[in-house]
Amino acid sequence: MGSGQQREYPNYAPDLHLDSDLYPGVQTEESRREAGTIKPVLTWIIGALHLISAFSLVGLVLLHSGKGGGVSDMFGGSVGATAAGSTVAEKNLSRITVVVAVTFGFTTLILGLLLA
Repeated sequence: MGSGQQREYPNYAPDLHLDSDLYPGVQTEESRREAGTIKPVLTWIIGALHLISAFSLVGLVLLHSGKGGGVSDMFGGSVGATAAGSTVAEKNLSRITVVVAVTFGFTTLILGLLLA
């Protein structure tokens, strides 16, 4: 038995190619190879989206009004700050900032899981 031969298992074939259609629970070498190529591609896509959302978030936060007028000052709304146009611009800017911030948070979480 210690001679290296497979006497106990006469039907043992180590190089047997199992078809994944016939055996769905068995991972073939091809399926492992395909699974290994999707992770780096997904990491690059999520990383690019993360960088875009990071720089967009910085820009959007800088556009918000501090103690001054913010975006409304850019469009000449400092004189009539009670006008409806400046408040609509601020509300829309706030909504866009929240969407970009949530995108940044999700991409951070996904990248953390992918790179762990």
